[in-house]
Amino acid sequence: MTDETSPNGPDEFPSEGELPDDPVAVDDIDPFSVDDDDFENIDDIAAAEWKAQTSPSDRVRSVMRTAYEPMAAATVAEHSLTSEQTAREQLRSLVERGYVTETASPDSKATVYRRATDSLALEQARRILDETDADTLSTRVVEMREQLREYSEQFNANSPDAAVRADAEINSETLLEWRTTRRNLVFANVALSIANAERIVERDTSINEMSDEEIEELHPTSDGK
Repeated sequence: MTDETSPNGPDEFPSEGELPDDPVAVDDIDPFSVDDDDFENIDDIAAAEWKAQTSPSDRVRSVMRTAYEPMAAATVAEHSLTSEQTAREQLRSLVERGYVTETASPDSKATVYRRATDSLALEQARRILDETDADTLSTRVVEMREQLREYSEQFNANSPDAAVRADAEINSETLLEWRTTRRNLVFANVALSIANAERIVERDTSINEMSDEEIEELHPTSDGK
């Protein structure tokens, strides 16, 4: 029997000698590497599996990857299935690498942590560039700018928050779409800037030799306000 398989399944099957002596029942197949008898529900099993297969560093980074709101070290430790001391050590490491920012909680003297804006923007920009080319992205940026202009004119406000403060008649769905478009435009502009910078490196062109118009094209501005 070979290890290679086609998209539709194996090309060869085990010989009689390769099959187990006794039939295998469904109950004999355990998808988990931990003993599920020690846990009461599937969530506990999944958590134990995650802990067994990852390091505290991996888990803390995974938790902070989507930590858009500030979190205390104790909360990070709880979500990361590790001790608070270990969580603090890993958080300090992530702060030093620019992946996480730390600040004082407005409600107490405790230090809280959240995903660094620069790190998040770069990650999102890289994901965008992996999924689309620069020309398509440029077209999408123009479309998003036009969409934001229409929102601004429709509600006579230059931002969704300004529309809310002005008591404009705007429903929650439109408000979310407006905010999401602004956010996506920021990430798209960052992605275009990265793509243009990489293009300069690939061409080995000195910025000092470029015209002002060429420089301007390398730094798309956002109408997100």
